[in-house]
Amino acid sequence: MSELALVQAKVDALFDPAVPLIDRINDYEAYVSDYPQITIPVKHEFIDGLYKREIVFPKGTLATGKLHPVDHMDVMLEGSMLIATEEGMIRINAPCTFVSRAGHKKAGIALTQTRWISYHPTSATTVEEVEKEIFCQEYDIKAPCSNITADNEDYKALLTEIQMAEWEVQKQVQNTTDQMLMPDGYEVEMFDSPIHGKGMFSCTEFKAGELIAPGRLNGLRTPIGRYTNHSVNPNAEMRKNSQGDIYLYALRDITMEELTTDYRTSLREALCQV
Repeated sequence: MSELALVQAKVDALFDPAVPLIDRINDYEAYVSDYPQITIPVKHEFIDGLYKREIVFPKGTLATGKLHPVDHMDVMLEGSMLIATEEGMIRINAPCTFVSRAGHKKAGIALTQTRWISYHPTSATTVEEVEKEIFCQEYDIKAPCSNITADNEDYKALLTEIQMAEWEVQKQVQNTTDQMLMPDGYEVEMFDSPIHGKGMFSCTEFKAGELIAPGRLNGLRTPIGRYTNHSVNPNAEMRKNSQGDIYLYALRDITMEELTTDYRTSLREALCQV
């Protein structure tokens, strides 16, 4: 394989949903680390306890981001980018605003010149101080509701137990023929998850044993059945009723947090996400 073909293969792999996003980005970064890197200027501004970080990506730039220990706000003021996600490649166009979740790395290609701003609450007053706060290694990520590393390691152990590869799981997960919209009346929403890709979050408080939302109805997965992530210490559990439908119940009191299950229990009930 020629060098150009190898580079193209690495770029294609970066957007392949058959592999977890963090693994794709890490593999790509390791590959390009031996190549010259372009310098992208960063504009810094401190405004009454808020740090503003502004970057302009030239057209054609393929950039990857750093890990952040806490959530923060991103604003894309101008431009258009192809972004790598857990589900594959998406295109985003300015103007748009979204929350970047703790523990997520980003990667994307600027289709046009793109201006990107992130905002971080801080008491720091210098760039050196604030960068120590907003960048981290994986083990520094603040995850009050879940031990992210333990969750991911236990998920890998589960794959070994059920003798499935990640690409086989993703093929099943990405199947859209058995999915449905969330019925009205349930206080849950989907957001980016620090554990993996998208996740389901509570929008109200649930007491231990309380019904949260359906995971599967009439043979179709709701977003709860599709996007609820695995945890070694879950706060919820999938249970099947006498009609064969599956519902998510709180295992403990839940506040405004990500909803998680142990996939081993879910598999015993029925095949929901995995």
